[in-house]
Amino acid sequence: MFLSPTRIVSSALMVIALVLVGCGDVSQKSKTSANNTSNNTENNLTNNGTNSDPNNTIEVVPGEVTTLASVAKEVAMVGGTAPQAGNTLVLVDVKIGNGLDESLSVGYDKFRLKTDDNLERSASALSAATMPSCPIDALQSAGSVLSCQIAFEIPRGVEPATLIFDAPAGVIESTLRLEACTVCDGRCVDLMTDNAHCGVCSRAVSAEGQCVNGAPGCPSGAFMCHGNCQSSSQRCNIDVEIPKDCFSVCGDAGLTCERANYFYACGDEGISDRDADCRAVPPADCSEYYVNCECGP
Repeated sequence: MFLSPTRIVSSALMVIALVLVGCGDVSQKSKTSANNTSNNTENNLTNNGTNSDPNNTIEVVPGEVTTLASVAKEVAMVGGTAPQAGNTLVLVDVKIGNGLDESLSVGYDKFRLKTDDNLERSASALSAATMPSCPIDALQSAGSVLSCQIAFEIPRGVEPATLIFDAPAGVIESTLRLEACTVCDGRCVDLMTDNAHCGVCSRAVSAEGQCVNGAPGCPSGAFMCHGNCQSSSQRCNIDVEIPKDCFSVCGDAGLTCERANYFYACGDEGISDRDADCRAVPPADCSEYYVNCECGP
């Protein structure tokens, strides 16, 4: 079937009218659509940029991109990976204020580090394993403040001087100071987590244990007994040769008393009590006694 010229013109006018009514401002809708897509992407990042330092704050400046970074910290490893021989790893905590009206690319590949030898180095791919991280394809939402960590691997002996961020309108530089690490056995260690240097250099934890906040600890489902990790289904036996209650003995070890066993002699009579009250103490006028405390987590 063929349409007459009159029908063709009417149909064309109707299509044009539908386009104008349905689309409105095409350029504005494209921008909104792009922002909505960005906001629904898992790599679209936004947070309030808070950290433990109340003075380390940054504000969003309309129409501008701002950064805040002041400290580079030496670390033993990132994501379980240590630096190559002769190098060291540094982490930089950075805050980014996105005052633009669109999402901002803030992947770690946008950052460079200038060291005191006047050389610039790209961010390490280990930046993806930092917490919190800026993945290589990360987008920061408009009007937000973002905090993330950037990792750099640099030769040992040089120090970080400036963090460089390649922003849309040009580079932004932040002067850095180095927060040196603790060196044990010739390498950078984290005394809070290093099993060979827990809390202080050369203090190792047991093979089954782990260093937790600078102190020997045990994995989930185990507890410390005489310096070793033991299953929570077992008991930690502690012997004492003084008249002391097991409630206190176990408590001093950070444990709870499960059972108290007393062995002592009063005159010619030997007495044993293998299930005594944890708070009981053998009579003071008895001799040749000791206390066995069964403690648990």
